[in-house]
Amino acid sequence: MAQKCFLCAVELNENTNSKEHIIKNSIGGKKQVKGFICKTCNNTTGNKWDNEIDKDFGENLSVMFDIKRDRGKVQDLKVKDKLSNKHFLINTNKFEQIEPEYTYDKDNGKILITAPNAKRGDHYLEQLKKMGQIPEKTIKEKTQIINEKVEIDTSFNFHIPELKSNFSKSIVKSALALLSTYKEGNALEYCKIAKDFLKNDVNNCIEYNNYISIENRLFATPLHCVYVFSNRNIIEAYVELFGIVRYIICLSDTYDGSDINLVYAINPRTGKEINHSELNFKKELTKTIHPGELHKKLYDEILFDKEIDKIFIESCQKAIENFTTIENFKSNISKYFVKELLSKIKYYEYFNHMMEKFKVLINDMYKDTNIKSNKA
Repeated sequence: MAQKCFLCAVELNENTNSKEHIIKNSIGGKKQVKGFICKTCNNTTGNKWDNEIDKDFGENLSVMFDIKRDRGKVQDLKVKDKLSNKHFLINTNKFEQIEPEYTYDKDNGKILITAPNAKRGDHYLEQLKKMGQIPEKTIKEKTQIINEKVEIDTSFNFHIPELKSNFSKSIVKSALALLSTYKEGNALEYCKIAKDFLKNDVNNCIEYNNYISIENRLFATPLHCVYVFSNRNIIEAYVELFGIVRYIICLSDTYDGSDINLVYAINPRTGKEINHSELNFKKELTKTIHPGELHKKLYDEILFDKEIDKIFIESCQKAIENFTTIENFKSNISKYFVKELLSKIKYYEYFNHMMEKFKVLINDMYKDTNIKSNKA
C-alpha cells in the first residue's frame, strides 16, 4: 500500500514526499524523516506552526545556549538593557554594545570613545568628523575603552502559548514525526486524536508535563527530546525543548499493535545525539515546574560549567609557575582547582559534575602532551 501524507492524505511519491525534521533545524535538530507528510503540508506547517517556536523563545535560547545548527548560523540577538537603556548584540559567549559613544573635551581637543572593538571605534571617530560633530583635528585619547565584556540584565519574560495554539501543534507534529519511523506497522493510522487537534482544533491532546521524569538528566544541557511510547491501546509522547518546556501528549487511544518505545534526544550545544539509555525515563506523577524556574537553574549550570574550564586553565598556569616534580604539578592543579570552585557549588550535582569534568580535562591535557612529545 502506498504511503500517504498524514495531514492531507495525498499519496507520497518522489514528487510529493518530503524530509521533515523531528526537532526543528533552527533550534539544533538534525534527524529527518520521510514518508510522513507531503511537501505542501511541510511548507504550510513550517510557516504556520514551527515558526511559533522561534517567535516565542527559540531565537533567544538558541543564542543564549550557543546551539549548533545542522545548517545555517544562529543569528545575533538584539536586546535592550533594562538598566542602561542601551542596545546590545548577544552572540554566543559575549555581549557587544551596538552604538559607540564618545566624550569630547573642548579644552584640550581630545575625545574618549567607547566601542565594541578598536576598529569600530576608529570608524566612529571618522564618522563624527565627517558629520561635523567634532573638529577635524580632534585627537583620540591614548586609552580607548573597548567594551567587549559587559554585564547587562539579560532576563526576559517567558511567553508559553496556550495549549490550543500553533506552538503546541508544532510540538505534536514532532512526536508524530518520530512515530512515523516505527517499523512494525503503520502506527500513525491510529492517531485520530492527534490529527483532530492538528486539523480541526478539537480533542486537545497536549498538556504540560506532570507524568514523565528523566532520572539521569545531563548537567548544563538544554536537552531536546522526543519520546513516544505505548501502553495497551494508548500511544503517548513526551516532548522537551531546551530542557525547559516539557509536554505530555496523547496521540491515540485506539492503538492495537506491538509495544512502541522510540526516543530521539540531542544536546543542541554540541549537536550530538544522546543515547536514550543514558537518560532513563520514569513514568510517575511529578510536579509541573514553570519554564522560568527551569531556565534559571539550567543557565546557572551552564555558567558553572564555563567557570570550570576557566579555573582549570588558571590551575595549570599556577602549577607551571611552581613546577618542581610531575607529582607536585598534578597535586597543585587539583588543589587550586577545587579550592577556587568549592565556594561556587550550589548543589551536590555541581560537585559531581566538577569532579567528573576535572578527570576529563586532566586526561585530555596529558593525552595532548603525550601526542606532542611523541611527535617531537
